[in-house]
Amino acid sequence: MRKAYLYQRFSSEKQKGNSSLYRQTEAQDSWLLKHPDVKVAGRYVDDGLSGFKGEHLKKGALKVLVDQISEGLVDEGSIILVEQFSRLSRLPISDTEKLLFKIWDAGITIVTVTDNQEYPPKAKDDMQKRIKLLVEIESASKESQWRQEKVKASYKRREEDASKGKTPRMRRAFWLTKEGKLNSNHQVIKDIFDLYEGGNGQQRIIVELRKRYPTLKAVQKMNPSTVMRWLKSETVLGKWKGHKVYDAAITETQFDIVEGLHAGRLYENVKPDRNWPLSGLMQCGVCGRGMSIQKSKNTLPVVRCSSKQRDKSCDRKTTFPYFIAHQYMFSTVLKKALYKYTQNTSSSEYRTKIVQIDRKLMKLRSKVSEEKAHYKKATSQGKTAGILLDMIIETGEEITELENERVEIKEAISKIKSLPISKEAGDLVLTPRSFNLEMHKLDFKIVVGEDRLTTIGLAEATPAMIYRGYSRRTLSYNYSLAGMEFEFPTKWIKESALMLENIANENGELPKSYSEAFRKNNLAVSDLDSLSAEDKLIRQKETVAKLSALLEENKNS
Repeated sequence: MRKAYLYQRFSSEKQKGNSSLYRQTEAQDSWLLKHPDVKVAGRYVDDGLSGFKGEHLKKGALKVLVDQISEGLVDEGSIILVEQFSRLSRLPISDTEKLLFKIWDAGITIVTVTDNQEYPPKAKDDMQKRIKLLVEIESASKESQWRQEKVKASYKRREEDASKGKTPRMRRAFWLTKEGKLNSNHQVIKDIFDLYEGGNGQQRIIVELRKRYPTLKAVQKMNPSTVMRWLKSETVLGKWKGHKVYDAAITETQFDIVEGLHAGRLYENVKPDRNWPLSGLMQCGVCGRGMSIQKSKNTLPVVRCSSKQRDKSCDRKTTFPYFIAHQYMFSTVLKKALYKYTQNTSSSEYRTKIVQIDRKLMKLRSKVSEEKAHYKKATSQGKTAGILLDMIIETGEEITELENERVEIKEAISKIKSLPISKEAGDLVLTPRSFNLEMHKLDFKIVVGEDRLTTIGLAEATPAMIYRGYSRRTLSYNYSLAGMEFEFPTKWIKESALMLENIANENGELPKSYSEAFRKNNLAVSDLDSLSAEDKLIRQKETVAKLSALLEENKNS
């Protein structure tokens, strides 16, 4: 019994939903029914790979099959079954013959089921079959070339229309009418950008959109890659190939902001429903990966290395108290983080401008590369290329002008260093969820070692905090910071405080007595670096005494 290896291919994503694959399968199955002496040994499908460009031979299923043939894993006398020869190759004759000889030299036959033709190894010496095959190869290759040129001509015509402000004839996005005007679905695009800017990932955006638009097919069929495609597509700005031809669904300002967020990966691993203020802001000091916060019912939260927990790939020895990381954040890191937040928000207009310049530079650099290629081709053919050279020089000047403007903006940003911490920055601690999200935007991490906390991503070095351990005798955490030793009883630690809850009243105002202790005595807002060791010790004792009094007062009330 002969073995058959079935091969199928379609060249574009558009063909995935039509009958191409079904038709190929039906033709092969029909041929197999008429040849009961043939047994299927394998099926190979290339999904969306071009036979004209040879993609299926470089990275597709056909490459796998050919490699298996070369390694002797396909028995001599087997057959490769295809609907028609063009499924196997649309390459030029010379390249296609190389493929054929690889197959034939291994003693394998090619069968095309549409015309019921067999091309066995001896076909290379059969002049009649060889000529028939060569004609089919040439026909398939020329047909692909014709199709490609037709598509190119169509795109060129559309681009010419677009350059004149005419809306090109082509399939419209779901929020546009045939005339390129916004329809009632354009709010979906606005929602996608708003949700992404608010810190939501693609999957969460889809879930929310499906709730808001339960009957809209375009939304119900949406997947994460679709969301990301629209976030990066100039179609939402009403553009095609850089030309304004449609109504814009969002503003360029919002597009630039979202593009900047995506480029900087500012929302990586950020979830809007997280509770802990430091969620996602900590990095394992042993393996460099993320850390998770865990809490069982009646214990204080701890920080674990995600890699250690998931696959044991980290050599970390133990967990780390979340409280110590919390203290480090609010006694040492916060001031530097809020200063960076103030700088970033003050320079947001500049940064948006940089995103716009970078997008223009990317297009211009691509343009100048194409112009240079055309110039090289023209000169090699002995043609006059003065106009092309002028275009290259003009584009180069545009690039230089934008690069200089970018340098000037970066210098302007660097000069924003003397600003005090803004009120907006200081108020972040009053809204825990916003606090966590805004800290993520600053792109820094608290590095959690086995017994030491440091930071990365801040402009200035942050003093390390050393964790001394937990005392069972005094039931307290022991740690040191800036040469001072601290002992903090665990009975003082409340989960609500770790989550920054109940700090403000319903009007967002801090209680007067707590505000005074927080402002004057809490190391989180004191100028720790400017104090002497003696003053630091005095400040510590005052802080502990006042906090104890406040806790006792709250307990009695």
